[in-house]
Order: sequence, then structure tokens, then C-alpha cells
Amino acid sequence: MWDCDWNVGLAHFQRGNYFAARDCWRQAARTARDARQRALALNGLGAVYHRIQGAESARAYFEQALEECQSLSPDEPVRIRCLANLSQIMVRLGLTDVALRFAQEACRWLSPSQPYESAVALEVYMYALIRGDVHQEVLRLADRCREVVSWLDEDASREHLALVTHNLGYAALALGRYGEALRWYEQAYRLRPTPETVEELARVHLFRGELEPALRYAGGLPDAVWQFAIFNEKAELAYSATLIAALAYCADQWDVYERFLEKAELYFGQLSLWSEWSRTREFASMLQRLNIHLPGGAMNWHPWYALWDDLSLMDSLEAMFPRLYLLGRVATDVAVRLWDRLRGSGRTDLLRSLQVAGRLFYLGLTVQTADENEARALLQDPGGREQMHRLAVRLLEAYPHATAYRKILERVAPAHDGTGSGWQGASGRGPSAADADERSAAACLELAFGYVERVEVEGLAHAEAVAEVGRWARSWCDGAVLGAFLAELADSA
Repeated sequence: MWDCDWNVGLAHFQRGNYFAARDCWRQAARTARDARQRALALNGLGAVYHRIQGAESARAYFEQALEECQSLSPDEPVRIRCLANLSQIMVRLGLTDVALRFAQEACRWLSPSQPYESAVALEVYMYALIRGDVHQEVLRLADRCREVVSWLDEDASREHLALVTHNLGYAALALGRYGEALRWYEQAYRLRPTPETVEELARVHLFRGELEPALRYAGGLPDAVWQFAIFNEKAELAYSATLIAALAYCADQWDVYERFLEKAELYFGQLSLWSEWSRTREFASMLQRLNIHLPGGAMNWHPWYALWDDLSLMDSLEAMFPRLYLLGRVATDVAVRLWDRLRGSGRTDLLRSLQVAGRLFYLGLTVQTADENEARALLQDPGGREQMHRLAVRLLEAYPHATAYRKILERVAPAHDGTGSGWQGASGRGPSAADADERSAAACLELAFGYVERVEVEGLAHAEAVAEVGRWARSWCDGAVLGAFLAELADSA
């Protein structure tokens, strides 16, 4: 029984079906035969809650899991995973000293007999050191990192080596050793050209005064920042904001500079990364000392204004309704998976609009109420829900660049009464006048949010929510979209 619950939960988790995984691992925690099994189930629940409710909710489960490990051998793999997870959670909660203690304990048990746990423990230790501003210690780990990563198989070794090498580059850059940082980043790029590494290559070339490669690597910056914003990676987004601000400063684009430096300060403060926050206060002095000048036309600055507007809308929604904002992130991920089943890699432009529309799905609530409990009540009222969508569309009319995702929200049928009749958006056109892809994108959002709300707001189990959404949508939803929903959520395990 336990093995079945654990394995089915793992399959759901790997697909991103976090509520289904939660149901399975709750059952696994109840049916566990020993401390190791309970620790695995609780550790899994911590990972789930980190994604659906944030670090504070996850912390309790990871701590319970570690408590279960007290009767196990100190080098038990599940114990090392719990320690590593707790370290990451403490960093996110701004408790860097505690994070370092957990990571150091995990690193006491590095062994070739458990290569994955060892590699993760060392990476988490590097992450905690970086967040604690102990960059010199990070660089001293270079040889140990190579040794531990060599214990992995070839594919995993390449991925993990790219990550630790990127971290070594970050530490060198933080110490002002630009040449060393460039060597580490170039090595990481050859191993795995992630958006984070591309961004840091742009940064280090800029700080070295090497404008041509800096601009070449910065060409990928919009897509990288976009993904950080969509997936709510606030730390990465804050670092990206400082790079945008640096480029703008060097090109005398003062409005862009001030806007994105403000975002960096906000996100670093929210994450309690006070050393990084304090550096933003001295950012202009540092850039002035570098004395680097970019031609004003070296980059197209208009997209950055649109991005800043989108970030500000998301920030306001998150500030007012933090739990609903997280819920919206989970629902958006589900909608994207449905869209991927329907269209694959096609219409990437509409995929991006679908992602933003999902993140702003609850935007209209910010006009209706300032209380999150009242907002949740409005979601269960068809009239309040329809008003929410109308207000979101009207708010987005003030932003010319938002037309694509405003049109998706116009086509969402907000009345959860099973009629699927929709409503007339601000343009005067209902869903029937939209093109097929826009209607499908809107349906993906409506199914995804309907499912997530039934689990998180109404308290249904995963299977019950999937069945209810299936019955509710049968009268109005396109068969292909509903089929994608049922295949993605009901049969994924």
C-alpha cells in the first residue's frame, strides 16, 4: 500500500500535478510502516507545499520529516535530502545562518555511495554561502565540487557541474574578480547554456568594459527575465533587474535605470537579502567608477517599459492576495500544460500571453476588495466572478502592450453555472467571435482555475475536483480542450 501511494505520488509530482501528489503522500504518511517511510512522505509533502503555498508552509513538513529521521542512521539518504531542503527553505525565509547549519550537517555525509544526495547537499551549501555573502568559502569548494560531481553518471554530472561552476562564477564576480568570474561562466555556458549563465556573461563583460559581447549576451535577456517573472523566481528576477539597470545607466536611460533599480530593491528586500539590497543603494557609485558608456540606441528600451508594467501589476496582486497569487501560479502552470498538449510548440506568442493572463487572472479582485477572505468568497459567487473579469479587462485597457492577454481574459467564461455562455468583453465581442486559438487558451485557463479552486478554495480532493470539472465543462468546453484536461490530470500517474 505504501509503495503504491509513494510511487503514484512521485509520478504526479514529476508531472506537476501537485494536488494529486499531496493526496497520495498524505495517505503514504498515514500508512508508513517505519520512520524512513514517514520521513519520505513528509519530505514529499514539504516539496508539494513549497510549490502551492510557499516556504513557510513547507517548512513544517520538512521539520517533521527531519524529526522522523532521528531514529535513522545519520548518513541515511532521506535525512540528507531533508537537511538540504530545510537549508533551501531557510534561505528563502531569510534565515541564512540556520540554512548554513543545515547545509553543513548535510555535507558531513558526502559519499560516492549516494552521489545524487551528495551533489545536492554541496550545491545547497554553496547557495547558502552565497546568500550569506561568504564568497571566498565558495571558491575554496571548487576542487571538492569536481570530485563530488564526478560520482554522478555522465548526463547528471554535466548538469550539476554546470550549476556549481555557475555558482563559482557568481562568487568570483561578487569579489570583483571579473577575469576569474568570466572563466567560470564560460565553462558553465559550454556545459549548459542556461538563461542565468547567459545573463551573468552579459554582466561580467559589461563590467569589464567589453561592450560587444555584453550586448550579444544581453540579447537573450528579455526572454530570461520573462521566465523568471512567470515562474516567480524573485531572486533571479532581482539580479536581472540590476543588470537591466546597469545597462540603462551606461546608456543614459535614466527612467529605465530608476524603475528597475527600484524593482531590485523591492525583491531583495522581500527575500531578506539585505547585503544585496544594500549594494543597490551604492549601485550608481559603482557604475560611475566603472565609467562605461553605451550608445543610447544600442538596445531597444521600449519592451522594458512593458515588462515593468507587467511586473508592477503582478506585484500589486501578490501584495494584496499572496495566497491567491500562489494559487494562480499553480493554475497557470496547469493551463500551460494543457496548451502544450493541444498545440505543442506552436503559437509561442500566444503561450506567452496565456502565461501572463493566468498570472493576472485575479487582477480584478484588487478593485473589488482588499481582504483575501472576501476575495475567496467572491470567487464562489458567479456575479462577483463575472465582475472580477470585467474589471481585469478594464484595468488592462490602460496598457496598450497588454492587448494579447487582455483578449484571452475577455474570452474566459466566468459564470461557473455550467452554461458556458460567456460574456461580452470590453471590445463588444464574446467568445464566439474570438479565433480558435484564443478560445482554446481561454478554455485552458478556465479549466485550470476551476480545478485548482475546487481543491484549494472548496477543499475537494484531486480526483473529486477533476471529476467535477469534467461534468461542469462538458456542456460548454471544446472536446479537444476537455480531453487534454482529463488526460493531463486524471491519467498522468
